[in-house]
Amino acid sequence: EKSFEKAAAVKAAGKSLSESALKACISGLNFILTNAAKHDVDAGVLITEIQQLGLPKALSEIIQESFAGSKEAAQATFRKSGLRLPRMESLDYRVDLILDSSSAQDIDEPSVELTIGLSDVVDSSMTASSTSADDRKISFELSANKFRVLHSELTNARRMMDVLSNAN
Repeated sequence: EKSFEKAAAVKAAGKSLSESALKACISGLNFILTNAAKHDVDAGVLITEIQQLGLPKALSEIIQESFAGSKEAAQATFRKSGLRLPRMESLDYRVDLILDSSSAQDIDEPSVELTIGLSDVVDSSMTASSTSADDRKISFELSANKFRVLHSELTNARRMMDVLSNAN
C-alpha cells in the first residue's frame, strides 16, 4: 500500500514536467546514481543529497530503495567494463656507445635501449588474453638526453604519487 501511494505521488509530480524537462531529470538522476555507485556512496547519504537537490521525500525514498537493491550489480558491471591495463613485470636496459662508423660523423653520445615486459592484458570479460612472451615485451631506443628527461619525469611522477598516497 505504501508503494502505491509513493507511485501515485511520483506520477502526479511527473505530469507537470515537459518532455525535455523529464529527459533532463532522468539524465541527471542517471549521472548521480552512476557516480554514487562508482564511489560507493551509502544509500542514506544519497537520499540526503537528493533531498537537498529538491526532490520530494517520497521520490527520494523510492530512489534510495532502488539504488540499495542494485548498487552491487552496478558496481560489478563498472568493474567488468572498466579500463584494464597490463602491469609492468620487468624492465631491462642496455647502453650502447658507437665508437666509429663509416656512415655517420660525430657519434659520441650513448643510446639507451629499454625493454619493458608486461603482464597479460586483461580484456573486458576479465580473462587474460593468450599472448606469447615476445608479444608482451616492448622495446625502444632513446638518446642519452631523452633518457635523462624520461627518468626525471618518472621520478617526479613517483614523488607526486607518494605525496598523494601519504595524504590519504
